[in-house]
Amino acid sequence: MIDYSKWPKHFRAVSNIHLDRNNPRLPEELQGKASEKQIINHLIEEEGLIGLARSISKHGYWPNEMPYIVKERSRFVVIEGNRRVSACKVLLDPMLAPKNKQKTFINLAKNIKPALLKKIESIIAPSRDDVDIIIEARHTNPQIKPWGVIKKARFYYYKLTQGETIESLEKKFQTNEITAYVSRYFMYEETKKLDLNGELKEKLNNETSFPLTNLERIFNFKSGKKFLGVSFNPDGTFNRHIPEDEYTNRLKFIVEGLLENKFNSRTMNKDKELKSYLEDFFNNGTFDSSIKMDKENINVTLNEIGQEGLESSLPLEDQNTSTKSKRKPKLTRKNYLIPKEFICNTGIIRIDTIADELQNKLSLDKMPNAAAILFRSFLDMITYRYILSNDLLPELKKMKSKEIMKNHKAIGKKILKELASLEFKITLDPNKEFPRSLNGGVPKDWLPSLMIMLSFIVENQIIEDPKLHHALKQYISKGNKFLNHHDFNLFVHNEFVIPNKDELKELWDNLSGVIQILIEDLNKKNIEKQQPQLN
Repeated sequence: MIDYSKWPKHFRAVSNIHLDRNNPRLPEELQGKASEKQIINHLIEEEGLIGLARSISKHGYWPNEMPYIVKERSRFVVIEGNRRVSACKVLLDPMLAPKNKQKTFINLAKNIKPALLKKIESIIAPSRDDVDIIIEARHTNPQIKPWGVIKKARFYYYKLTQGETIESLEKKFQTNEITAYVSRYFMYEETKKLDLNGELKEKLNNETSFPLTNLERIFNFKSGKKFLGVSFNPDGTFNRHIPEDEYTNRLKFIVEGLLENKFNSRTMNKDKELKSYLEDFFNNGTFDSSIKMDKENINVTLNEIGQEGLESSLPLEDQNTSTKSKRKPKLTRKNYLIPKEFICNTGIIRIDTIADELQNKLSLDKMPNAAAILFRSFLDMITYRYILSNDLLPELKKMKSKEIMKNHKAIGKKILKELASLEFKITLDPNKEFPRSLNGGVPKDWLPSLMIMLSFIVENQIIEDPKLHHALKQYISKGNKFLNHHDFNLFVHNEFVIPNKDELKELWDNLSGVIQILIEDLNKKNIEKQQPQLN
């Protein structure tokens, strides 16, 4: 057994740590002979180095991920951690990046403190062979097991009980999903109060396999809220508006259905499917259909961020120390696409005005077509402005040019093949005699479509939050669980497809996190522009 504790740790200048020419990430043609610049270029183009650099620029360099280096021929070479060391090198010197990526790294470098990256702590290994086990374990059999949804939700909830706020956690962790996770925690805690039989109780207590996502789907559907008699608050808590016995019976019915796989993402994919399913149980007398939600007088607060309900789940030393947060007003949406509490302040008057119209003027009951088309324009505008403000357009143009060139080459080969097959054979040099339109990329005045922009954001992992990244990826993919980009385009371009207000609301709910990130970035850039520049 190797005693890793005896391997020394030293702070070394990043400029004196050499990248590994035998890194398995490198293709065969670069193995053993690539220059440092070639290695960096490959890691940028093929191994997501921009995303890692963006993370370091935003959150700082995390010391727990120390690279492993060895001394070979009087040079220190990084054996494990080439991407991290490369990210530091390019943030310190953006000119190491390919020309088309240099602006990206120049912008990322504005947020770093060079002194914190110039020297990093590294582990000095005796030899390459000694690092093999570590490399294999890290890249083929990760030793850190990721948290599931419930554990992550509990983590955020405990932070709130210790005095943090939704706002402070969103800022700290660079996400706007804190409220959603708190709601998930409360939903799961509600289910644990139910009196279930032994087998179902065992399934319920298995946090790894419990279908929390499907439970959340039911809670978030309009028909699900109405059936359970609950309403949500902006802080993630929710309230009961029907008698306790009826609420408990209905929740038990839902949870038993989930555990027995009667409710799942395939059978309850849309609100109308759930509504139709639940109506049958009102009609056959399983539940009392005469009970209506009491919206004026909330009967009972089901959940509260604070001490109540936490005593049994906190460690003994932490009990009686949590603090209560103030109740926030109920989320108000009525029949408009954007909830009242959503703030759109990009600093771009047209975009902010459109958001106001979607939030306050265009009723989904009266003008669903206008709302759908305006929302499509709104999404297009904020995405394009985000691309511009982050200097991503040149990168996007290059990506599109490569795609066009690839298609044109395929067309060219087909043309040459056809010409060669003629009775009077014609041979051409494609590099000299092909029309320029077949050899060129995008024109100078080319503007990307919304689909191209969103695909670029997804492919380059510009949005780091994995949940939001997945939501956007689902939106641009066909056959996903909710309204996708193809469906949305039909509302705008096909006169026979009529938008459904519930689908539009669901679309907003699924994309609102991504939209919030774009808006906050535009607002930040606008403020920076207005600040005087110091010489």
